[in-house]
Amino acid sequence: MKIILFFNLFISTYYFSQNNNDIEWNKYENEFYSINYPKEWKSKGSEYAFLTGESIKFIEAGWILIISDFNNKERIDFFFEDSFNDYKTTKREIIVDGVKGNHFTHKKENEFIEILILKSESKWFKFQNNEIKDDNFKEFYTSFKLKK
Repeated sequence: MKIILFFNLFISTYYFSQNNNDIEWNKYENEFYSINYPKEWKSKGSEYAFLTGESIKFIEAGWILIISDFNNKERIDFFFEDSFNDYKTTKREIIVDGVKGNHFTHKKENEFIEILILKSESKWFKFQNNEIKDDNFKEFYTSFKLKK
């Protein structure tokens, strides 16, 4: 019994350390914001978007950040699209770098979508994963820093 308990503890400790502590991070930075992403991933950033993953094509990116001015109606509509009717959805309030917003999770079968929508004094920010639960996604969005 002690051997099994020790083995389970060892395996869960190893799994946690592999998922969180052993990743090396790079920082993307421009004049508006900075954000960290896994070192082995590709990245592409601009004033209004940041994509990272094994691919940086929009539909295939691992994680995305989209930024919108308040007057960009098309982009704001995209932020608030309601295409998750068939999903189990949870919502909680969140603050990232002093910016308040909401954190949504949408679950259905093998899909796990995380979306954060934040509103600063002048912009909207939408962070999204790519349908796969990844504990490192939190490290990504909490590394976000606005330049003031």
